[in-house]
Order: sequence, then C-alpha cells, then structure tokens
Amino acid sequence: MPIPKIRFEKYFLLIIILFAAIPRIIIVSSINVSPFSDFDLYHSLAKSLSQGVASTQEYIALFPHVVGYPYILSFFYKIFGAYAEVAQGLNILFSIGIAILIYLICKIKVNSYAAIFASILWCLWPTQMFYCELPCTEYTFTFFMLLTVYLFLVFTEAPVLKSNPLFLALCAIVIGVLLAVTNAIRPTGIILLLGMLILIFLMKYKKRELIYRFLLVLVIGVSFLIVSKTISGNVERLIDRKVAQSPIGFNLYVGMNYDSKGGWNLEDSTYLSELLKKHNGDVNLVHTELLNGGIQRFFSRDIGKNLELFMIKSSKMWGVDNDASSFLSIGEDKNNFGIINVTQSLKLLDSISNTYYWLCLLMCLLILIYKLFLKRFDKIDAFIALILLFNIGLFMLMEVQPRYHFPIVSLLAIFIGKNSYSIFTFRKRSDML
Repeated sequence: MPIPKIRFEKYFLLIIILFAAIPRIIIVSSINVSPFSDFDLYHSLAKSLSQGVASTQEYIALFPHVVGYPYILSFFYKIFGAYAEVAQGLNILFSIGIAILIYLICKIKVNSYAAIFASILWCLWPTQMFYCELPCTEYTFTFFMLLTVYLFLVFTEAPVLKSNPLFLALCAIVIGVLLAVTNAIRPTGIILLLGMLILIFLMKYKKRELIYRFLLVLVIGVSFLIVSKTISGNVERLIDRKVAQSPIGFNLYVGMNYDSKGGWNLEDSTYLSELLKKHNGDVNLVHTELLNGGIQRFFSRDIGKNLELFMIKSSKMWGVDNDASSFLSIGEDKNNFGIINVTQSLKLLDSISNTYYWLCLLMCLLILIYKLFLKRFDKIDAFIALILLFNIGLFMLMEVQPRYHFPIVSLLAIFIGKNSYSIFTFRKRSDML
C-alpha cells in the first residue's frame, strides 16, 4: 500500500537544511581543533591566495589539484578574514548543498519520502559531520560531484534532447565544465567522466537516437579537456612555472609500497624530494620516474604478494570510517578543550562512526541482493555501481587513506534511500535501463 501524501511535504527542503546545518554547527561549536598537515596546507594556501600570492609553489607544481579547493576558499577569506572558522562555515554551506542534491537526485526516480530519508541518512552520518571542523576538500568535491551527477541525470531524462541538438550540446558543455572543475579539486573527478560516458551507451535507445549519444559523448569530452587545460594554464600563471601534466606517479609509487600498506610514508616522501633535486625541479620528469618506479614495484613481486597488498589496501580504504574522529583528536587543542573532549571520547566516537558505516554497508548489501534477485536496476543504480567499481579498482593501485571514500558515502546514501521505498512497499517499477 503506497504511503499517502501529507501536507508538510512542501517543507521537506527546510527539514533537510536543518538536519544538515544544526548538528554541524553544534560540532564546530563544541570542539576546539586547529588545522594541521594537509588541512593546514589548504588553510595556508587559501590565506596566501586571498592576499594575491601562492605559497608552496613547488608542491602546487607537483600536485596542481591542491590549489582547487583553496582557490574557492580564498574568496571567502577575502570577505570574512583568513580564519579556520570561515572554512568551517563553508563546509556547512556545502553540506547543506550536498543534502539538497541527494534529495533532488533521489526525486528523479522515487518519491519525496525515500528522497528525504536518503538525505537525512547522509546528514547524520558521523564522519560526514566531523570533517566540518577542518579545512578540507571533501565537502567541496562532493558538492560539485553531485551537482554534475544531478544535471547529467536530468539532461539525459529530458525529452527535448531527442529533438533539439543545440540544447543537447549546451547541456553537454555544462556537464563537461562541471566535470573539469570537480577534477581540479580532486583528480579522481575523471572517474565521473568515465562513468557517464559508459552509462550513456548502456541506456536503452532507438537507433535514430544513436547520433545524439555520440554527440553527447563528444561534446562532454571536448569541453572537459578544454576547461581542464584552461585551469592548468591558469595554475601555471599563478605560480609562474610548469605544472605536472599527469601527476599520478607519486600516488602510484606510494600505492605500490608493500611495507607501508599503500599509505603515505616518510621514505617515499624523502625520495620525492631527492628526485626534485635530481631533475632540477622538473615535475614531469619526477612523476615519470616515480610512475616507472611504481610499475617496477608491482612487477618485482609475485602475484600472491600483490593480491595480498590489494586486499590490505581495500580493507584500509573501505573497512572503517573512523578517520575523522582520529584527525580531530590529533588537531584538538590539548590546552583548551571544548565542550566535547575528542581525545577522551575517541573510542566512543570511533565506535559510533564505524557502527553507523557498517550498518549502512549492510543495508546496501541487502538492497543489492534484493535487486539482483528481482533483476531491477535503473540508471542511477548503474551509475553508482560504475563509480564504486572504478574507485575500488583505482585505490587498489594508488595511495590509500580511509578519508578518500568520503564522496562515495553520499552515493551510498542515495542508493539506500532511493531503493528503500520500493522495497518496503513492494512496488513494481518500469524505469529499467
């Protein structure tokens, strides 16, 4: 029996905003944390950009994407001052945007009740709240990722695409531009591009619509490349030196380090510094040598060792979700604890974070089994599956940290929310690929 409509459905967006904002405001007001490590790098770089200069130029040349989030943050620093509290406020704003986009993406295929469930599920996800304390790329990247996904799904659903090539091209350009911006914040954004291109040809279509599919793929790809090249050129002008064209060498080299379990380590970081001196700061030569070194590390081991490393890295990447509370404990002001003493409550916060995460993974698994049994998968399910599989494969090779799965959490919430209504009401659907 379908759930009857109720009058306050028009207030759902307000409810989502409150669920996204209030817990995060309470958290940032109750914990005293100072930026450190990568988070301090983003804060310092945004501060210098707000003053018209770019610090850590060599690091930017090596990893151009590090300037993406600080560049956005710098505009807010110019207006409100270069304080960590401003970054926290921006995180809350992006959190509200993420929660709304989760709701809107679910609404494409299901009703408001399933959509608001998905949104609130994400809003109350512990690590998705805790990171608001720190200047980080996670919220900015996830917001632009979901905005791109939403527009892509809306555009591919629009009937006008079948009769208006100009509108199709305009939509494709917008998607390509957003993909380039997303990729400039974190280079894994290119996974979205691959997922979209594959999904375009997985969807059912009539033979006469094939030309529109090719046009969509072509324009998205070309606009992505043009905007990405433009962003790269602007970064080079900002730091007055060439940036790495394919900055994956170091990440692969670290990811293939068996002793460090594919995580950052001092030995590989020191080697990176030595290569910079050896090649006189030529970042492309540095990444090329590291890329070759990573490949050599892979082939120097037998298959069993590599499979063992992949399993260890996958467990490290996807097995736990308590990294946010650990970071808060590291950066907490030990001389001036807030209302919440993270260090003292670390075990409890870790347990809450991991339990919530594992329960949601269990829900995803049960939903997947249900949908496999009934053979019911729509476009959004297929897209989430593609992005998840690409990420799993990518991080088997590259450097891993648990926080790198942060953006995927929003997709898991969408998968759970959009499928919950049809499962619990046993409604048949016809929106298959």
